[in-house]
Amino acid sequence: MFNSTFFTAIITALVAIYGYHKTQSELKKRDINEAHRKHKIDTYKQIMTFYSEILLNTTQNKSKLMPKNVESRIIQFTTDLINWGSADTILAFSKMKNLQEHNKNKILLYLDDLLFAIREDLDLSNKNLNKGDLVKLYLSNPEEMNKLTE
Repeated sequence: MFNSTFFTAIITALVAIYGYHKTQSELKKRDINEAHRKHKIDTYKQIMTFYSEILLNTTQNKSKLMPKNVESRIIQFTTDLINWGSADTILAFSKMKNLQEHNKNKILLYLDDLLFAIREDLDLSNKNLNKGDLVKLYLSNPEEMNKLTE
């Protein structure tokens, strides 16, 4: 009936074809992710710069001073975030942006969550970082964050 050599050759060819297509698919996915990464970095940099300006003004007792073009900047990076951000990053940003009360402590905790989500989306490790560690980098008094995370 079937020659075992012929059957083995067919199986080998099918496995080779599958392997080739799988490899090509992975390469294409990696190229797309790398192209998206550039957009993500630009978007995340806008967000981090904006909030660092707010934190700087707050820590320097310039609480009345807001970064220039606040509304247009928020609209721009919200749009970019929708296009390029991960689901976790979008949810963390939304949670912080929609905070009804202007409680500085909650805003700092939500900002820290956003920064962790950004790092995770960029495939950076958060392994040895604790809650509050990222926001502390922006604060003139890091002990303020320690009290919130205890």
